[in-house]
Amino acid sequence: MLSRLVAEQVKQDLDDDERQALQAVRKYQLDLLHHHVSGMNLDNFIVRPQRRYVEPFIKRDYWDAIDDNKHAKLETYVSILSGCDSNCEEI
Repeated sequence: MLSRLVAEQVKQDLDDDERQALQAVRKYQLDLLHHHVSGMNLDNFIVRPQRRYVEPFIKRDYWDAIDDNKHAKLETYVSILSGCDSNCEEI
């Protein structure tokens, strides 16, 4: 909660160009994360147990509003699968 308040204050202190640049960086980062998750093989034996947490993040628009609940799911269930993209071997 505090980090959100600080982030909002920082945004208010920025001029329009800086705010647009910040939004562009945020979108780029979210696009990269989405691309990584959408490339995961859902049938992989490592990914399969976490599939219910991964599937919502395959939709790009799901990333546009990361709240505390989504952040917790990303941190707890999805981030541990970071090496399981489409190149993961299926056993």
